[in-house]
Amino acid sequence: MAYSLDGPNDGASLAAQSDPRFLWSKAISIYEGEEDPFMAMEGGGDAIIETKSETGADAGTTIRFQVTSEFGDEGKQGDETFEDSDDYEEMLLGDFELTVDWLRHGTRWKKRGMEIMGIGGELKRHIPKLLGRWLGKAKSHSMQMTMLHKTNAANHFYTAGSQDGITMGDCLTYDEIVKGGAILKPLGGTPARIGRDSSGNPIWGATILATDNATYGLKLDPVYRLNLQNGFTRGGDNYLFSGGVANVDGHLIKEYVPKRGDIEGAVGSPLNPQALLGGAIAGATTALEIKGGGNATSAAKTKKKYFKYFPKFAYSWRAAQGSRTADTLSTTSEVCWDLTALGEDGSTANVFYVRITNPPNAATDPGKWCIYEITTNDGNKLTTSARLGATDSGQRYQTVGAVTWDANKHTVTHGVGSLVTLCNASGVPLGASLVLYRQAAYRGYGSVRNNRVEDSKEGGFIQERYIESVFGQCLREDRVGNKPGIAVIKHAIHYPGIIDA
Repeated sequence: MAYSLDGPNDGASLAAQSDPRFLWSKAISIYEGEEDPFMAMEGGGDAIIETKSETGADAGTTIRFQVTSEFGDEGKQGDETFEDSDDYEEMLLGDFELTVDWLRHGTRWKKRGMEIMGIGGELKRHIPKLLGRWLGKAKSHSMQMTMLHKTNAANHFYTAGSQDGITMGDCLTYDEIVKGGAILKPLGGTPARIGRDSSGNPIWGATILATDNATYGLKLDPVYRLNLQNGFTRGGDNYLFSGGVANVDGHLIKEYVPKRGDIEGAVGSPLNPQALLGGAIAGATTALEIKGGGNATSAAKTKKKYFKYFPKFAYSWRAAQGSRTADTLSTTSEVCWDLTALGEDGSTANVFYVRITNPPNAATDPGKWCIYEITTNDGNKLTTSARLGATDSGQRYQTVGAVTWDANKHTVTHGVGSLVTLCNASGVPLGASLVLYRQAAYRGYGSVRNNRVEDSKEGGFIQERYIESVFGQCLREDRVGNKPGIAVIKHAIHYPGIIDA
């Protein structure tokens, strides 16, 4: 492929977005993006995320961790002696691996574009922050995808009997958090050091990583609220008045807020898959492509992966290189989300459901919603195999999943910007929260860590900025492949404006 010096940030493209003939403030409002909540959990062997730094490790280097099982023989009592080789305990060994590789991103602009806009110096100061936040978000969301999709079935449970059994009331609650810890202990999970008390003594427990949409359900849980009223600090410091989330049965609740902002890319997180509708939808009976981005201009950009956290996308943790195959998520079966075996149209291809909800102030059908059956997800768009409607015709059905058409709450019309969420067959938005114990996962940093690089072309007229890191992460395993440090709670998610299903 011919080498090109073209970039997206030239004078014409920038001027088209913001007219340079007007005087603008030099202070650009750069919204804070998602941070990496796992960085606060990094540390040594007592931490939730144990960190390994190998400064000599280059791309492709594998760090191998060896594990051994506990002894389980009966031993000897009284005058019994060790006479046969079988009297001695056999040492059972295993191992798992962490591979580090390059993770890079960059941007490019021309000097003339910065001069036309009059913001060259200001923008250059912010670019390292933007790249740094991108790297933190990439690491965090990759870890979330690892915990959701590379754990075993024993690490997962629903707040109801099954995914499709979840109702809007089956949120993250006090009882479900206690259950998460109970699931991990038989697998070998042990408390991590999660802080220190007022006397400086270490506090041992688990951490619950939950989005703000998930903790909203917890705050409405009557058991949790009663505990705050009766057993927590009296007065204005009580979380009922001051805000925040109290610990639950030795579990520290870490509230994670994936900000939407004005990012042109995936919003939400793997813990609360969502997107903003990029193209308006009207009633029809044929196959539909659901596009993201929140506006028509963004929806037209096919390189953007607005739906990469939804099921059936071949999410990649590692690119193929040389003899090494790519590490990608299966598009036909997943550990985390159940894929329905039979589609509404009678097809045998695995499918999942999304719900599109109009905002409360929409010009047409405010607050109403519709359910769509999805058969294909290339990350950029979703392709439907069934859609809800008033009558059966083509791909339109009066009943999709477990939802039957009700004109009082359903609509076939959605405007740009409507909220697209992963849901179950009943239209209940789905999310997940993580229960994390000691050494839930490992992070490895190699020869380069969070390095910012400047480059230029054509005598400095073309400027480039990069961020790069040699980095990898994996889950801790025991000898037989158990993941003893993680439980995944799958539950209903409450979004603003969604009040029923």
